[in-house]
Amino acid sequence: MEELLGELTAPFDRLDGARVTALLAQRWGIRAESPERLDTERDDTYRAGDHVLKVAHPLDSAGLIRFQVDAMTAAARAGLPVQRVVPALGGDPVVVVDGRPARVLTWLRGRLLRHSGFGLPEVEKAGRMLARLARALRDVDSPAAHRTFAWDLQSFGRLEHGYDVRLPELSGLPHQVIHNDFHPGNLLVDGASEDFVTGILDFGDAVYAPRVQDLAVALAYLVPESGDPEPTVTAFVRGYGDLTPAELDVLPRLIAARLVQRIVLVPRLDPATDPAFVARLVRTLDNLTGRL
Repeated sequence: MEELLGELTAPFDRLDGARVTALLAQRWGIRAESPERLDTERDDTYRAGDHVLKVAHPLDSAGLIRFQVDAMTAAARAGLPVQRVVPALGGDPVVVVDGRPARVLTWLRGRLLRHSGFGLPEVEKAGRMLARLARALRDVDSPAAHRTFAWDLQSFGRLEHGYDVRLPELSGLPHQVIHNDFHPGNLLVDGASEDFVTGILDFGDAVYAPRVQDLAVALAYLVPESGDPEPTVTAFVRGYGDLTPAELDVLPRLIAARLVQRIVLVPRLDPATDPAFVARLVRTLDNLTGRL
């Protein structure tokens, strides 16, 4: 796991605003007076009006970024509310900048779920949207999708922790490419919309994995810190629909494993993490494992 963490935290030279302005003009024909740096975990991301430039970490291959672009494109073709990929002037959706893969996406406007109120009806709608996304990604695949990284629950066995959470063998479950980061910080919502979810962001953790892992990741952010988590889980699963008995059986343990991942990895990746935040995650884990 230390090797995987090292890949997430490896330092690199950041691009400055002047370089970003020049790149957008030269490679995409986009004028950007004062691009705004956005806080991201692993890459250089700048907003320029209605566009977002993402220049990947030097350790991320062009194949990985093309896979993510393919996943976003498949979702867009299925009519899902995702950012669109803007080709460079030569027509390529991914170009190499100083040895780093780069792409430009459209900017999606809206309010993040993490800043919005929601109840069980909205949880069910979120589950329904994730099911639509899963169907859109069903035929997407790439060698880059079959990778190993710290935020993949398939790597959970390599994580050192002191919690009584273990995962069973997952290889027999239905597998496909999944979003793997369907959480309130990556979802735009509108309570007046029939779908509720109006934007799905960040395909950077997409991976070939057990299908049910996508639900576990989402629910690890939705289950309550106290009180019965079952209504939340039931509403999301009801919205999602098509799950096998084996997937339903393993889901609570996968949710718990994602909570453990967050408890362990978040402070490692960001030493300034508020201890109170981690304490809330621990209480959520205790509440979940004590009830499901």
